[in-house]
Amino acid sequence: MFKRSTVLAVAIPLAVALGAGLAPAAASANVPVPAVAAADTTPPSVPTNLRALVNCTLQVTLTWDASTDDVGVTGYDIYRSTLTGTPALIATAAATTFTEKIVGPAYYDVRARDAAGNVSAPSERRLVTFPPGCSPTPPATTAPGSPACSATAALNIWTGGFQGQVTVKNTGTNTTTSWTVTLSLPSGAIITQLWGGRTDSKASPYIIRNETYNGVLAPNASTTFGFVGTWTGGGGGTLATCTRTP
Repeated sequence: MFKRSTVLAVAIPLAVALGAGLAPAAASANVPVPAVAAADTTPPSVPTNLRALVNCTLQVTLTWDASTDDVGVTGYDIYRSTLTGTPALIATAAATTFTEKIVGPAYYDVRARDAAGNVSAPSERRLVTFPPGCSPTPPATTAPGSPACSATAALNIWTGGFQGQVTVKNTGTNTTTSWTVTLSLPSGAIITQLWGGRTDSKASPYIIRNETYNGVLAPNASTTFGFVGTWTGGGGGTLATCTRTP
């Protein structure tokens, strides 16, 4: 005699089944969640050591030390303002230099920009003025037909000080052995540091002679000397003239 068997169907919750190791036949694979990159909100460092050099062709050249950024600096915004106005963006430069014609006394500052559009704080402001009476073409100091040289001065004056550079060029047909520049500065301007030349003068006009390493200039060759100083305010122009030997 056969006994009848009874089969009971019991529903087991999924969580219990998994806890007991009774995983479904087709277990779900782990799906990685992609990481979301954080937005770049860090601005570049502030450009430093802003310098301005003005020459007698009514042109100013700005240079500055490069900024750094956690991703990379993509350019520099140049701002200009009048003496009492609000700075306005006038140009964007890829390198650490910018040149334009002078439009009158103005302040300049520079701000670094990165690829995310973050902009640094402004650099220090630099006041740029055109030295009154500056001669774009300094007069020749030697008679026609004799050995010649030229001296071209560029000067940037701001409240309380100034920076300048003079380019000395052999415009003759034979090599120089030495040169001398007579440099006249605006009233109130006193040179406190000089490089690339030597002088015993204490006030304008300054008599500046070559160093031992830059007195010999081949035809069309040139050299420069630079200087900084204090300025108490005053008029007058900037003029450099040159003589040479032989």
